[in-house]
Amino acid sequence: MFAVVKLEFKKIATKNNALIACLFLLICVAKILPYSQSLDMVLEGGKFGSGLSYWKLMKEEGIKYDGLLTEEQMKKVQTLYNQSKEKDYVEGARTEEKELGLKLIYPFQWLAQSLNFPKDIEIQDFSIHMSDQGIENFYQDRLKAIGSWARTSYRSYDRSEVESILRQAGEVKTPLYYAYNEGWRYMGDALHMTFYIFLIYLALALSSLTSADEAQGFTEMDVHAKNGRLSLYLAKVRSAELFAGLAYLAYLFFLLLYHGMIYSLHGADASIEFYAGPAIFNLTTWQGYFLEALSGFAAVLVVVNIILLFSLVFRKSKVSLLVLVLAFVWLEKWADSPQPWANTLAYFTPQNFVRGNFSASKLFVLQNHVYPFTAMACFLSLIYIASSRILAMPIMNRYYLKGGEGK
Repeated sequence: MFAVVKLEFKKIATKNNALIACLFLLICVAKILPYSQSLDMVLEGGKFGSGLSYWKLMKEEGIKYDGLLTEEQMKKVQTLYNQSKEKDYVEGARTEEKELGLKLIYPFQWLAQSLNFPKDIEIQDFSIHMSDQGIENFYQDRLKAIGSWARTSYRSYDRSEVESILRQAGEVKTPLYYAYNEGWRYMGDALHMTFYIFLIYLALALSSLTSADEAQGFTEMDVHAKNGRLSLYLAKVRSAELFAGLAYLAYLFFLLLYHGMIYSLHGADASIEFYAGPAIFNLTTWQGYFLEALSGFAAVLVVVNIILLFSLVFRKSKVSLLVLVLAFVWLEKWADSPQPWANTLAYFTPQNFVRGNFSASKLFVLQNHVYPFTAMACFLSLIYIASSRILAMPIMNRYYLKGGEGK
């Protein structure tokens, strides 16, 4: 079987697919580069800086706020904010940037969002105004706000589920550790934005592997092989999964390299509160990103099986490719829709497994235990993969090429 998998892998690992991979990476850069260039920041003397070159300065400003969020540290953060050059712009006392069409990014903005969370979960600005009592009761008030956060999510939790979420949140180690982690946040956003493009690349690379009209697909000799058609199909699936896994690792490495060069990967050990808050798990920023990437790997395995199944059903690689590309584009369009049906669709579609793994609407509550969506993504993936292979069995048993008959 290994020899057959190796042979099928060679059919996929071609120069043509390597060129398509390079094109895919260029498309990813084109997709995320404007997002990177959107930095506008306040400089000394009321001036502004815009562009990629200022991210290094943003990091230098941001790390001033690093530290364990003890009462003493929160008071220090409040003082730093009051003395900051950004304060007047945050609070609207100065608006020159709006006249220039700038959208300012502040070095402390995600810290401010977390500090404001207990006061009002709908707060949108990045001001920091904490009273002594607010600082003293920060972690108690934060737990109350998490309860409201869970109750007002798109997904309806019953009372026992909300209590389980609160109990899990209460086990988070405090004080939380804050570190400037803008690079990790942007890398997570880039994964969300470009993942569907990666899946389209897989469809381009793999859609001919089980078709009847391409050299990579089945031949008359293949469907009459001694080891059986289903064994050959499974060998093709395993080779495709191996190729997709290696391609996914290369894709993640590209995102890591790109964001490390532009933003830096400082803040990997910051609490997940500042990556995908509020934190209800004892996880760091890099662990949160790893779980999202793991959900993506589960989705990749599912999509590989779906691609080969569609190619098997339609037999013509171009037809299956067109159907898959249209599906990926349509699902991406509805991924962020506020419509309840769209949220349900996003919950169950592999394409969206990398999104919102720690959001209130995607927590997995089972027997009073709470898990991030990664657990559900892995569970759904097993079901989808098993289902696709079960559906492929009768098709392969009756599979024949033009001019032949199935057995």
